Amino acid sequence: MVMGGRCRATRGPVGGENKDEVQPRQGVCVGAGPRAASRGGAWTVQPNPLGAEPPAEAPMARPRVRLVVTADDFGYCPRRDEGIVEAFLAGAVTSVSLLVNGAAAESAAELARRHHIPTGLHANLSEGRPVGPARHGTSSLLSPEGFFLGKMGFREAVAAGDVDMPQVREELEAQLSRFRELLGSDPTHVDGHQHVHVLPGGLMPSWA
Repeated sequence: MVMGGRCRATRGPVGGENKDEVQPRQGVCVGAGPRAASRGGAWTVQPNPLGAEPPAEAPMARPRVRLVVTADDFGYCPRRDEGIVEAFLAGAVTSVSLLVNGAAAESAAELARRHHIPTGLHANLSEGRPVGPARHGTSSLLSPEGFFLGKMGFREAVAAGDVDMPQVREELEAQLSRFRELLGSDPTHVDGHQHVHVLPGGLMPSWA
């Protein structure tokens, strides 16, 4: 018996019935490691008497990542709200953002409560009518007809410095109060309709 590592192998009829089998080369054993024994003039590798090779290190656990998919404009209209709820129940959506000045805000809030949908506030300064004191008078946020200025109109007014920031805060706080009335709780998150939350000028209050 010879202490050795691996035995070089060659093809050929060396003790095997099938000439295509890979057979150990006679009399050649190199390296250190597993025990080799001579059988019929050929070296064969025997199990390591000290046990198997040490197990490979277990892979490091990867941090868990939670994907959040939010459907905004909830409360815009009943047809859209039905599709959003269907997507939530199917697992494609994880939360919604409610337009409290939307035409279907009340029915949307009822759907959110019924299906236990995590709901945030979709702050709106560009479409529809305000819910705060501005709806009763003139405001830098509104057109002469009493509507918000629209996506581009609002952006142009912000860029020109024509938007009264206290009026922005007043309207957003009114929307937060309306949300609490509809849902009976604080929003799970706050984002902005038509990306109002990313416009320069610090439009969003500190609680947003």
